[in-house]
Amino acid sequence: MVPLKKQGSKRTAGVERPAKAGRKKPAVRRFSVAQKLDLIRKYEACSQSMHQFCETHQVTTGSLCKWRKQYREGGVLGLESKSNPRNTGNRFRSWWEDAWQDDDFLMEE
Repeated sequence: MVPLKKQGSKRTAGVERPAKAGRKKPAVRRFSVAQKLDLIRKYEACSQSMHQFCETHQVTTGSLCKWRKQYREGGVLGLESKSNPRNTGNRFRSWWEDAWQDDDFLMEE
């Protein structure tokens, strides 16, 4: 028997649905340029739909579409991973290091 759980919204108040058993968030996978290129070439050579191909090779359709576009626009170099310019990592690090070196920043007792 499938365990039931109650839904919390007003729309589904009192309605019981089967719980999602064993569903876990998939692990993040990183693909090398060679792997991306291999998947693109395999997809272009096959007669499957994109959905079927991606399901078979455990890749999202969004990733494959993005890689195909990157390959069309930039060739093999377009498939290389690029860092996000907005993600600077620890953006306050230099400020903190400068402030820590400053004598005025340290409070004396």
